[in-house]
Amino acid sequence: KSKWSLPIYFQLRRREINTLMDSELIKLSFETSEFANVLMDIFNQIWSKQVILSPLTSKFLALHCQIFDKLLKWVNDGIDFMFLKKDNDKNNSDNMPSTVNPCWRNAQPLDLIGFISHWNVFLKLFQNDLLTNTIINNVKESLYLQTFKDNNEKKKVENNICTILSDTMDAAVNAG
Repeated sequence: KSKWSLPIYFQLRRREINTLMDSELIKLSFETSEFANVLMDIFNQIWSKQVILSPLTSKFLALHCQIFDKLLKWVNDGIDFMFLKKDNDKNNSDNMPSTVNPCWRNAQPLDLIGFISHWNVFLKLFQNDLLTNTIINNVKESLYLQTFKDNNEKKKVENNICTILSDTMDAAVNAG
């Protein structure tokens, strides 16, 4: 009987999801209402029943946090760029960074209003659908399948996971 190599499987999934995230961040536009849906599709792919395997739940949780961190960096870099762009427009200076995502590079000040609206929709979907229904259920299922020395060890792991997820949501709210 041939067996899957869990580390190789995870590496393939991580590469696939990172590539998807990178390509979607380049294509995102503030003019579309699909902003929140595109981002949710990426996070839903991480937690899809067709993708996740219980023994890899902790790795997928770490991947989730890495992807979320990448998204927050994209948001922060973009907002910083918008303020730098505003200052440079006043000073007629051309020292703008060339590495900024095209979505932000082409954005106008009014696009920030649209972005905030789309970001809030994303956060609501993220918190209500993904976090509450999907991630927590996958983590609970994974914890159920694991063996612990005692109930205190299991509670400690559960609390650490809740802290990670709570910190993720706090970072998202603060970025928006």
